[in-house]
Amino acid sequence: MSDRIDAWNAPKLAPAKPRPTASLWTLTKDAQRIDAELVDQSAAGCELRMLQNGEWLSGRRFSDRARAMAHGDDVRHQLESRGWQST
Repeated sequence: MSDRIDAWNAPKLAPAKPRPTASLWTLTKDAQRIDAELVDQSAAGCELRMLQNGEWLSGRRFSDRARAMAHGDDVRHQLESRGWQST
């Protein structure tokens, strides 16, 4: 008997549960848009996710929500110094 599992009879995985997200801020410049979101990673901490025009740009996980928010504020200030504006 083979240990191989064919795709047609492989066990079905449960769909991934969406993680709770919260919008932190949105900045625009010309026709571009950057959003910052906080994503709860349960015991793994909190992720700061950056989206550009609705597409994933970057993400970084922090040990807690307060650190993620502080880093998000730093990024916002850097972008505002380069001409990005809050909407």
